[in-house]
Amino acid sequence: MDKETAWSEIITRLATIAGINKVYEGFKDLDTIPTTYQPCVMVEPDSSEPLEDDYDNTGGNYAYENVSLIVWVLFTMFEKGKAVTGKVGMNGVFEWEKAIKDKLTEAPQFLNNKVIRVSFGNVRYLRNVSESANKGILRLVEIEVNLRIVYST
Repeated sequence: MDKETAWSEIITRLATIAGINKVYEGFKDLDTIPTTYQPCVMVEPDSSEPLEDDYDNTGGNYAYENVSLIVWVLFTMFEKGKAVTGKVGMNGVFEWEKAIKDKLTEAPQFLNNKVIRVSFGNVRYLRNVSESANKGILRLVEIEVNLRIVYST
């Protein structure tokens, strides 16, 4: 297993979430994302931490590593008061959080056996400061995703 394989599986899975129009590999400037691509997802590597490294001269090298990603769901809500709970045909922040978590933990588990564990850290619900009647309110759901990977060299 390696980081690239786990990354590819995450991108593939997130692209199958109902209602998601685009998955970006890496963070995009919010001003460059057309409204027609929303709701969309951005995935960005955040950090990598070795948990156990075992290197020897016999070729049986392996390591456990925790790889952290940040997943953002971006959407614009035009109906006042529905950005959190959503409405028929449009998810709110809580539904998008659940959709991401459900997709990354669904069967086959462990991202189709590409990792040995998927877990989640903090979730933040972000929004733009100003709200205008014709532009709606821009919302971001930010989810920390942690992957435990074992690999050998």
